[in-house]
Amino acid sequence: MVFLAHYTGGGIKTVLDLEVDDFFAYLDEAMELYKVEMKVPERVVVAGFEK
Repeated sequence: MVFLAHYTGGGIKTVLDLEVDDFFAYLDEAMELYKVEMKVPERVVVAGFEK
């Protein structure tokens, strides 16, 4: 539920108030978004190496 609350942006109370069909519809959409985000490469800049 925390995962779904994060992706809907409404918080846990909003997720708890969803109808069962709506819950699974939102969950499916959130999982699709999560899969897309996982494929996006992340850039990391490392600076200031010390010896």
